[in-house]
Amino acid sequence: MIGDIYCFICYCVYRSLDRLCLNNIKGFILNIPSSIGWGMLTIPLKRRHWIAVRAIDNVFYNLDSKLKQPDVIGEAVQLKKFLAKKLSSKSCELLLVVSSEVDISKEWKNGTSPTSSFTQLDTSTT
Repeated sequence: MIGDIYCFICYCVYRSLDRLCLNNIKGFILNIPSSIGWGMLTIPLKRRHWIAVRAIDNVFYNLDSKLKQPDVIGEAVQLKKFLAKKLSSKSCELLLVVSSEVDISKEWKNGTSPTSSFTQLDTSTT
């Protein structure tokens, strides 16, 4: 197999971020409320917006498509603060991106409470 298979795990936003074993997580996807606007005008409605976060050389980056360029979040401590701030807003969802091996072994977490993955993405090329 040329590529890897990744799983998305829906993480309970009410649990502590300290349960996450960051070394075994490939990235994060957040679904957050986002204001609708056009130029300087902001409409008081909220839509959903997806944000990706990924580590490169142990530095985490916010890969939000609304940014002009990736934004440096920092290392693990800063990442947990960033995620905690995002998760403090109502209706935010957090998905963990892990390899299928990490999903099966549950090595993405420091605790033993069960959760479930709901999607697999095959990144192999044919």
